[in-house]
Amino acid sequence: MIEKMNKWLSAHKQLCVITGIFGLLVSPFLWPVFLAVIIQSLSLVIPVVEGLFFYEKFIMKKDKEETNENDDDNKQQKKHADARKVHADAEKTEDLPKNHEKGSETVNFDNQEKQARCRAQAAIWYENEGFERIQAIRKTLESENRNRFSVNREGICSISIGKRKYRRIGILKGYPFGQTEVIREKLKKDGFITSMGCNNYLWISW
Repeated sequence: MIEKMNKWLSAHKQLCVITGIFGLLVSPFLWPVFLAVIIQSLSLVIPVVEGLFFYEKFIMKKDKEETNENDDDNKQQKKHADARKVHADAEKTEDLPKNHEKGSETVNFDNQEKQARCRAQAAIWYENEGFERIQAIRKTLESENRNRFSVNREGICSISIGKRKYRRIGILKGYPFGQTEVIREKLKKDGFITSMGCNNYLWISW
């Protein structure tokens, strides 16, 4: 095989030399063509590779996350459904209404007890301090020929001195604003006239 190749090269030696010289002369002109083919191939391959990478990295990941979210939502809905079923079964038991009524009665009893305690405290305030202070304000106003004053939420007492103008004349310390009705009942027994004005002002006159 080698001998045949050597014979062929010897017979065509001149042709090989001419072909080599032709290749050396032509190669500088062919390299740009080869480079253009390589660059063109890369310009086509790179976008395809990037597209495949983007699809695998983001789209498939997003689909996987959505699938996981749907699975979580389904599990959550199932839990809620089970909880509602348990709650419905619990409401069907006979003990629930009894316990509920018992709890309501306890709350109502506590509220009534609290209200009674507040009313008692308001009455004590009136007997120990309120009546005496109101009487002192009354004497001061009578000396000015006035027979009416107002009490606000904080117990501040004022008189009207013109259109939308008021003058502060004193304060009822510890005034139980939330128990105004108790104070009105006490004042009525002591000969005072009371009425409720705007912004829950208590007007006292005689």
